[in-house]
Order: sequence, then C-alpha cells, then structure tokens
Amino acid sequence: MQVGGKVVKFTRMVRSLTSIQHYCSSECNTADWPRHKINCKMSKKLLTDPDSFPTDGKYWLSARTYAASTLEWGFSLEQEANKYSGAVAVGEIPHNEYRDEPFLVSATLPREYSISGRFKGQTMMLWDRRRSIFARSGPGDSVVMQELKGPEFEIPFHARGHEQFTELVWSKGINKEIVYLWARRVGDCLELECVH
Repeated sequence: MQVGGKVVKFTRMVRSLTSIQHYCSSECNTADWPRHKINCKMSKKLLTDPDSFPTDGKYWLSARTYAASTLEWGFSLEQEANKYSGAVAVGEIPHNEYRDEPFLVSATLPREYSISGRFKGQTMMLWDRRRSIFARSGPGDSVVMQELKGPEFEIPFHARGHEQFTELVWSKGINKEIVYLWARRVGDCLELECVH
C-alpha cells in the first residue's frame, strides 16, 4: 500500500480487551495513541461497569462476539455465510471500518426469538449495510452464559440502554421489530442513538 508516495507494510498493534488497530508505522501508532487511549478506557469500562454508561438516549453494547452466529442471507454454503455475513469467530472483534464516523445499522428485536426457550423477544441483533459487523445483546445472553460457564464469565449488558431501545422499537419500529439507528464505534463498544 502507498502512503505519502512510499510503499509501506501495515503492522498490527494488539491490546488486551480492545480491538485490533492497524498502523503503517510506530510513528502513526504513537500519533493515534491519544484517541486510541480513550477508546481503550471505554472498552474496559463497558466490560467492568456497564451500568455507569450514560443513559441519555444511548445504548452501549460490546462489539465482541460472544456466541457463534451464522446470519441467514440466502447463502448456499456455510463457509460463504461465515465469510460474508458479518459474523466473526467467538471472542473476536470485527475490524472498525468506520473509525470515528457514525454509520447506519439495522437493529431488530424479533418477537419470536428466544434463548433456550426463555427471554422471548428480548434479544437485540444488529448489522450494518456492509455486513462488516454483527452484534447482539439482551438480558438472556448474560444470564445463560453465566449458567453455562459460571459466575466469573460475564457478558457486558447495558440494562437501561436496552430498555430505551425496546421502548423505541415498540413505539416506532417497523412491525414493532425493526429500527434503523445511527451507531458509532468507540474501541470495542458500539454506541447506538436511541432517540428519534
């Protein structure tokens, strides 16, 4: 790839609990640190204290994949679905294609979807137009994962944000299931605007 007229190879910087960032050099890495440091803090805060996040019409959720998902888009092969559906491997975080720019997502709250026969109609799923990201959140994900893996394993869940999202979907959603929202990536977090 060419940057400033020079051919450069991109390197990766990996930080625990935060997304993978790509930089062309250590100088670019250092220059981006003030912005990236804020994102790191937000990501860690969502993992440790999701209830402390602001509730002024925003819903915060993790972009990290906690459950295996293959989105149904009419793909004929499972490998094709895994590659192009936006779903990434468990434990991974989709690459941030948008940087700090807001982007539009389709968010659904399917009334019939349940987790192990419980929490019917409470799981939110979202993806962007590019299908570069797929995320889900709901009270059932956290509860069921703790039952399966034990109390030390916790999926971050922003309860008040989920309540605001549910109210929005039920009052203004298409068929009371689907809404289109502005989102923004902040480290490993997704910030959704739940005000219309």
